[in-house]
Amino acid sequence: MERIPFKDLRKIVKKFLNSKRIDELILSSLLLKLSRGLSFRDLREELRDRIKEETLDLLLEYVRREIEESTVKG
Repeated sequence: MERIPFKDLRKIVKKFLNSKRIDELILSSLLLKLSRGLSFRDLREELRDRIKEETLDLLLEYVRREIEESTVKG
């Protein structure tokens, strides 16, 4: 899950943004995760003061599902 290709990450983010209408903070969060090599747990700690916990939970679960689906398909 840590090594998902950027093009696949972009597809996941685009799909998430279109389906949930979440703002650019989410995209920025995912890029932060990748650029710093953070685990989802570490990312959560970094973002705790910036994003509501419910939104963060929703995002992380969505990304996990999308990554798992793309791994199975691919």
